[in-house]
Amino acid sequence: QTYSLLLFNSALTDFIASVSDALTIIRMVVEGPSIVYIYQGPCGRISESFCFFMYSLMLHLTMHSIALIAISFWYRSIALTPNTLSVLHLQLIVFIILTPSVLLHVSCKGGYSPFRSKVAIFLHLSIGLSALSFVIVGSVSTMGVHTTASTLYVCILPIIAYTVIIVMRRRVKHKLTDLTNMSERTKLMHKTLVRALTVHAFLPMSLCAGVGSFVLLSAGIPRSELLESFPTMGVSFPSVANPLLTFYFVSPLRR
Repeated sequence: QTYSLLLFNSALTDFIASVSDALTIIRMVVEGPSIVYIYQGPCGRISESFCFFMYSLMLHLTMHSIALIAISFWYRSIALTPNTLSVLHLQLIVFIILTPSVLLHVSCKGGYSPFRSKVAIFLHLSIGLSALSFVIVGSVSTMGVHTTASTLYVCILPIIAYTVIIVMRRRVKHKLTDLTNMSERTKLMHKTLVRALTVHAFLPMSLCAGVGSFVLLSAGIPRSELLESFPTMGVSFPSVANPLLTFYFVSPLRR
């Protein structure tokens, strides 16, 4: 029941992140400290602030999804000891981990510039007229307080999460090897779950591709619609693939 809570949190997080990404469909134009988000999704029928809100939601929930993988490895280590963790305590830990994302997300309006400032950005970046038919949100400088805090969070959280994943995975494997009073069926279940979590942990590597394309855009590589779309594609990919892997690995254990 306790582990089911983690599965539910992951499923809900990935679902909302995937829906948010589908509503935005972003192209990202970067030059120097200026950045423009071109929203080609249906969010544009509502408002530009709604588009940016959904983009921020997708970004922070993707980070939370990575944190949940680390929590799952940690919980798997706890499950192999006599210590027990209640559903309430586990959910409290999840909420605490989510807190930085919530604080950054609710202040997301500070991440983009007012209309007059954006006009200067559009003229400076020479965005084509075809792009101007979509909803566009821009920031004159990505060095603002909110943008800097979000960037640091997005960069630092995966490092912490993967450190926890590597340490806890090694600890779980050692515990499974040392345990002698556990049935082979139960050991197999734990090994299958560890294997599933390991595969899940590889998915966010697509973030590297997203960050790499963002670096290329920042370095002045000739712009193209595909390259401008790739940063958010790399970020949102794990949220789409995670549920499929969960069904693949967990379904046999339920039979």
